Amino acid sequence: MLFFFFHDGQSAVGIRAYVELKCPVWWTTTACNKDMHRLKCCVVGDAGVGKTSLIHAFMDKSVDTVKTTVGIDFFSKSMYVQTTTVHLTLWDTAGAEQYRSLMRSYLRDSHVIMVVYDVTNPQSSIVQWLHLVDQFKPKVVCVVGNKNDLTALRRNVAELLVPWQRQHSRLITGHCSSRVPTSVKKIVTKCIEAAVEDDGTPCRNAACDTVQFVQKRPISQKCCT
Repeated sequence: MLFFFFHDGQSAVGIRAYVELKCPVWWTTTACNKDMHRLKCCVVGDAGVGKTSLIHAFMDKSVDTVKTTVGIDFFSKSMYVQTTTVHLTLWDTAGAEQYRSLMRSYLRDSHVIMVVYDVTNPQSSIVQWLHLVDQFKPKVVCVVGNKNDLTALRRNVAELLVPWQRQHSRLITGHCSSRVPTSVKKIVTKCIEAAVEDDGTPCRNAACDTVQFVQKRPISQKCCT
């Protein structure tokens, strides 16, 4: 059992949850409604490429106060995609080497995995992250270059991605800047649409476009130490 901070787009609330993202008995949410289409998206990449800033831009949060991610951070957002209500969970992973073993636990069962690299840094890793991602077989893999507002140059990654174009995952590529939220939302929405199309699961609860939490009294549990 782990502790992390949940971001609902407005505030951070400390909650307890399982790695598998099961709903604990002591809290409920419309996100746990069986009628809602749920997608899990993990964001990976080297330290300093702007993963957290990218997520903040998508969540309409400030990118000026972003701090280095320690371990794993978690965000959630509900949205309409092609007439379907989608509850998206975004898992922000730390790029430092010491967190790689922890990261593997969160990559499991991901529908979308985004590999973020720095367009201003030719040494920014892509292939090693794709090797890691390939172990988890997500529906969609997105390779996105961040910080394109800082340079007019574009790293040609087409040859690097050839081996992965033949894999079962749908491959999406693009560039964005966390300073330009529309560019981030465009690439993330494209990934979500691809995952929804691949899944083909209808959403019967199209009227639900917000996440509401109702805290319930925790069930007392005793255990030996």
